[in-house]
Amino acid sequence: MPHPAGREAEAILRLQAVVFDCDGVLADTELAGYLGWKRIFDAHGAELEMDEWIKCVGQPPEVWSPFLHLDRLTGGADPRRVEEMLAAEHDRMFRELEPRPGVADLLHELDAAGVRVGIASNSLLAWVEQVLEAARLPQLFGAIVTRDQVTKPKPAPDPYLEACRRLGADPAESWAVEDSAPGLAAARAAGLRTVAVPGPITAGQDFSSAELRLDDLSRLSLDLLRDRMGQ
Repeated sequence: MPHPAGREAEAILRLQAVVFDCDGVLADTELAGYLGWKRIFDAHGAELEMDEWIKCVGQPPEVWSPFLHLDRLTGGADPRRVEEMLAAEHDRMFRELEPRPGVADLLHELDAAGVRVGIASNSLLAWVEQVLEAARLPQLFGAIVTRDQVTKPKPAPDPYLEACRRLGADPAESWAVEDSAPGLAAARAAGLRTVAVPGPITAGQDFSSAELRLDDLSRLSLDLLRDRMGQ
């Protein structure tokens, strides 16, 4: 029987990378985005229900459009007015944006241990870069893969596969951190092990296939990931 210390060393060697979703994982742009669009709907005398908004979370933009939904509800929304209001909401969000609890500490812990970290997001690269800057997150990511860089976005596995390729990591030796069911499906299809950290918007989704489910990243540690990889 292998000595426990030998199993622990093997587990440490196997942990190659951790790939994070961006929106809702690194910072809660999901809730902020919903509240911003809700104010736009309210200004148009329409209601944005959570059951509708959740259709776009973790999905490519063509799955559900808040503007098209507003347009249907109002019988014709002015695109220019909506664009101006949305820009103002984004300015508000980025002024107030904070990282989710535990994110910065975990990134520093992984970096100090030599574990490669990346991002796989269904947002555009410019958006992800703005989120990282606004939330004042450490620039420790060895790969940032966004939907404009892959053929198929989540729930297809492409973003995670590309992130692992750029990091030089085996997906089977890596973890994904997700807050949505479509993102979780993408990570699992790519062969990564999975941590679910749902936020207020996604808490009701099905995360039963995740290996770990935590309230936030303050409860996730390098030791926990290593222990799970040793099982």
